[in-house]
Amino acid sequence: AIFALRFFEEELNVETGLAAIGAAALTALSMTLVHYSVEARGYALQSVFFLAAILAADKVMDAPERRWRWALALLTALGLLSVATHLYAVASIFVWLLLRAGLAIGLREKDAWSKLVRALSAGRITAAVCVVALLPMLIYIGVAGTKIEPVEPWAFLWSSTGRKLVEL
Repeated sequence: AIFALRFFEEELNVETGLAAIGAAALTALSMTLVHYSVEARGYALQSVFFLAAILAADKVMDAPERRWRWALALLTALGLLSVATHLYAVASIFVWLLLRAGLAIGLREKDAWSKLVRALSAGRITAAVCVVALLPMLIYIGVAGTKIEPVEPWAFLWSSTGRKLVEL
């Protein structure tokens, strides 16, 4: 859409409002863009939470306030609620936090040990918030021990009618 907007503005000398309408029309009529936007919409939200969590993790290491640890925990939980594969992104953030704290200790920085404590504290708070946020889903699908059956990823989203249609 950005390329179409630039084409309309620069090459055809169209005003910005008309160029935006033309770019939106070309984007809406492109079946490839529509198809891939449907495929990627869940991951777009995950990406937003991941980028915001990276910024919060950076603040965790630099600022002693607990609010950044809670922000990291909340962003992580929201990312996990949007797409379960956000767990890999969370792992990478905490590996980065621990590596950064270890590097600070190795370089004998002034507050190196407090950075390690902040990283571990952020991990503890994040784990607690994520368990609380995901507990209803875990109980429903049986991971918490109430049911022992195969986990279906759509089980907590679809109605019983939808599940029966899938089983056909």
